[in-house]
Amino acid sequence: MKMVLWLTLGLIFSLNCFASNPEDISTWGHMEGKVKSANINDYAFHVANGEAHLAYQGEAGLKSFGAAGTDFDAAPFIGKKLKFSAEIKSQNSEYSSIWLRVNDSEKVIAFDNATDRSLIGTKDWTHFQVVLPVNPGAEHIYAGLIQGAKGSMSARNISFSITEEESTANYIYKSDYSLNLDEWIMGFSDVGKFKAWSENGIATIKRISDTDNDESFATWFEYFETSQYIGKRVQFSADVRTENVTEGYAGIWMRVDGKLKNLQYDNMKDRGVKGTTDWQTYSVVLDITDENSKQVAFGGLLSGNGQVWIRNVSFAPVGKHIASTNTYQREQESNNNSNFSQFDLALLFGTFIYNTASN
Repeated sequence: MKMVLWLTLGLIFSLNCFASNPEDISTWGHMEGKVKSANINDYAFHVANGEAHLAYQGEAGLKSFGAAGTDFDAAPFIGKKLKFSAEIKSQNSEYSSIWLRVNDSEKVIAFDNATDRSLIGTKDWTHFQVVLPVNPGAEHIYAGLIQGAKGSMSARNISFSITEEESTANYIYKSDYSLNLDEWIMGFSDVGKFKAWSENGIATIKRISDTDNDESFATWFEYFETSQYIGKRVQFSADVRTENVTEGYAGIWMRVDGKLKNLQYDNMKDRGVKGTTDWQTYSVVLDITDENSKQVAFGGLLSGNGQVWIRNVSFAPVGKHIASTNTYQREQESNNNSNFSQFDLALLFGTFIYNTASN
């Protein structure tokens, strides 16, 4: 009872500290200037009869999306976990979900856009929630709706509360990495086409949708901030096994990110694993050149159809006698943005995270 009372009083205090109540959807709007990748021209947002509505209404570009919502001060929630919940429904939707983001003065430090569990097609009212830690240093919180480049969505019963529930974050700023595959996360280019998981020291990525000869992909991956490796050459290695990989390839990848752009990457596109193969070790090697390098991400991938397994992952600095496998320059020179290209990788990890940072 004391805990419930404490949480209740804490929530009341927090809501009273807002410059405006974020649960008042009449104050919500399109997140122009706060979600930089959101396609403003192709999406309409309005509030009527206690419901918020976000709809695609034009010809959007590749991977375009619409975002609407609100922003407020993080101070009342420091050291706590914040839950954003709502009921949403979708109509002929590519994907529809809610999102929550925590920023410090310079960057995103926690984020969840729930696209791994979003509504696809036409679905009736469904309860959604995202939970993020608001760690020391947090200054601003952003929250709202996200609609893919097709269809429409509605939301009602918006609420924000302090909770003890487990975080749902699909991004937390991290200064170090883990080689425990159970702690890695899934990324993907298209909602609902893949499944990825880890069990007994082996990560698996599997295509679960019908074959449609597209270029979609998924990955099981890790990421971290790069400061401890500035000026070093690093190698990511893993054992890989495949089954019936077609219309694409499988393998491992690594990328070095700067602010708002990729600096180096290798996704094994030029030597990807196809068909059915037994365990074999593969490596990618990149340079973390200078202070412009902000983040490293690495993992296993599957593009197209089939299934891939990875195990025995390792990451470590190596000598300059080990050749770099960086393909960024070659991709730029050839302007080859086909299967699992730089653009797709940026969509997978970085573009939404970096570009949702406030101006």
